[in-house]
Parts: sequence; structure tokens; C-alpha cells
Amino acid sequence: MAQLDVELGEQGVKQGLSAQGEVSGVIALVCNQQQGSMAISFSGPLIMAIFERMLGEAHTEIDAEICDLAGEITNMVTGAAKPRLVELGFDLALTRPQTFSGNPHDILHNGSGTVLAQRIHSSLGDATLELCF
Repeated sequence: MAQLDVELGEQGVKQGLSAQGEVSGVIALVCNQQQGSMAISFSGPLIMAIFERMLGEAHTEIDAEICDLAGEITNMVTGAAKPRLVELGFDLALTRPQTFSGNPHDILHNGSGTVLAQRIHSSLGDATLELCF
């Protein structure tokens, strides 16, 4: 939707609570077996470029509209992953996304397990997808 080429970068276990971007969307994942959450943190330049490409409006700072878009993208990615997770035996209920901004800000996951992180690179900035159960 944003007409943006991306490449997968480093992946591994996240250390600490600090987000890797300036704006993050977080969705709690609740099922009978466990609790967890997924988050996507966007660099400021990336989320502003996505906003302009998707909605045709340029932004020069992070505001409520930019945060709403980060939450909506997180919602779309989680919704797309849900059928695969259901196939794996997770009968998930998704919550509404929450958004956080600022540099730095923390991400508090809805689970006590290890937080897995996947970096995503583009020519306009980076993002990090996090998953925790």
C-alpha cells in the first residue's frame, strides 16, 4: 500500500524495553493457551514517508495522525498473521492497537516470554517487528 521496497535485516532476542524507533504500535494477543503481543516500531522518517505515500499528505513531525497510522499498520500486519497462528493452534483474539511515541520510549509486552525482534530496512528508514508470548 505504501509502494515501498523493504529487506529483512537482523533478527534475534531483544534486550531491554526500549523501542528501536520513534513511533510504535502494540497489539495484545490473547488466547486460551497464553498471552502475548506484537509491536512494530518505526523510525520517524519511515512512518512519515509511509503516511505521505498512503494518504498523500506530508508531515514534518510525529503527531496524532502519524501515531494512528502506526497503530493501523500494526493492526493490519497482526490481522494478516492471525490465520497462520490459528493454523498453529493459537485461537487468538486481537485487541485494539495502542501507540507510543518519543525517543526513547519503552514497549511493555503482554507476555512474560522472550521478545523476538526482526529488523526491517528500507531506503526511507527502518522498522522493528517484535513478538512476545
